Amino acid sequence: MMNSLTSPELTMLFMGVVLSLGTALVWMVYELEQGARQPAKIRRDPPQIG
Repeated sequence: MMNSLTSPELTMLFMGVVLSLGTALVWMVYELEQGARQPAKIRRDPPQIG
C-alpha cells in the first residue's frame, strides 16, 4: 500500500522543485547573455591574391 506524503514532506518536495526550476532559469539566462556578448565566430579566410 502506498504511503501518502505528510505536509512537511510535500513542502520539501515543492521547495526542491521550485529551487531546481529557478536554478535552470538562471542558468538559461546566463548562457543566453554569454552568447549575446560574444560575436559569432565566423572564420573567413582572406582572398588569396597571386
